[in-house]
Amino acid sequence: MNELVKREDILARAEDRRNLCRIMSWAHLYVSIRWSHTNLYIGIPSTVLAAAASVQAIADLQAENGASYGLYIVFSVMVASLAPLLTFLNPMDRATNHLSASRVYEQMGDAYDKFLLYCRVNPQDLIVELEKLVSLNEQYNELKKPLPITPEWAYQKSVKQSKNKNLVATFAENYDGKVNVK
Repeated sequence: MNELVKREDILARAEDRRNLCRIMSWAHLYVSIRWSHTNLYIGIPSTVLAAAASVQAIADLQAENGASYGLYIVFSVMVASLAPLLTFLNPMDRATNHLSASRVYEQMGDAYDKFLLYCRVNPQDLIVELEKLVSLNEQYNELKKPLPITPEWAYQKSVKQSKNKNLVATFAENYDGKVNVK
């Protein structure tokens, strides 16, 4: 066993997974923010146009000569278009799902951090550390199954941010520091 797997290999793999968890957490956070903004971009105009259409309808009803209903029709059509779009896309639900996914990845990143620190403070037999890492990886695989898919743009943005700001740290002494996230 010692010839094939070294302690640094176990730490490096845990580190890679920890870094991936951090990156995925940020990616889901970016997606959550985008869906929250989408909710506002659709919801606010829909509400404002509905109010304007109501005011226009009331004004037209009070007009003596039966003023044109053009503006009222335009507002009504826009509201009729935006309201179903808001319902169909359900941006707040999507934002909440991605925010929850971000938290799951953050918690898993913390679990890998804990594993790495524990291995550094209290080194154990390689078999014991490897079994703990395998168990942690199985937990990771189960927790990520129900999570929404991360769009490529969010993943790439997270990778870029992690590299630009040096946000992922290394524990292993002789590890080359490359972020192997795919």
